[in-house]
Amino acid sequence: MYVVNNCKNIGLIAGIITASGIKIAESDENLKSEIKQLVKEKQKEENIDRELLTSVRKMLKSGGYKPSGRNKPASEYLLRTVSEDNFPFINNVVDINNYFSILWELPISTLDLNQTGDNIFIKLGVQGEKYIFNKSGQELDLKGLITVCNSKEEPLGTPVKDSMLGKTTENTSDIMVVIYAPADKIDELQVEKMCMKYAEKLRTFTTATETATFTV
Repeated sequence: MYVVNNCKNIGLIAGIITASGIKIAESDENLKSEIKQLVKEKQKEENIDRELLTSVRKMLKSGGYKPSGRNKPASEYLLRTVSEDNFPFINNVVDINNYFSILWELPISTLDLNQTGDNIFIKLGVQGEKYIFNKSGQELDLKGLITVCNSKEEPLGTPVKDSMLGKTTENTSDIMVVIYAPADKIDELQVEKMCMKYAEKLRTFTTATETATFTV
């Protein structure tokens, strides 16, 4: 896989994980138990790194985006849900995404590799660029937002919401994961270690047969 990060100048370190041979299914009880324990820990105010949350927003603002309200980073949305007694479980792939996003307090995209292809570039969205992010047909304005695109220049994912085109489905067997880390708070070695932990979790709780990790 070849990934170009055109957002390094605004402080993005992108951690990349690919996995093949995935079978999307309900998470097993061991994974659910790990998530439930993490949710309990993050319900304590002292376990939230507010400086990191601010740093993520600062990174997004550097591109000209306004990460607030409904357009806040996906990690902030997940952290808000930890106060709920019925944290939602979706499937093994999405639940692993949510687990690490809560753990690290960073936005993460999980995309279908059949849609991304092997040539990816990360850029800032431009005026008029949008995509549909849910089944209701709602659109996300990508102007100034860090955006993951395929070789056809189709936008597929962002630190806010992923597109319907790029999202995994029940038929997805190969995935690409993007961890969006602010360079002023997290260094490249830390992101590399995050990627390896993520890949290990995929091998443990899905049928992933091959995984690869790198940073850009």
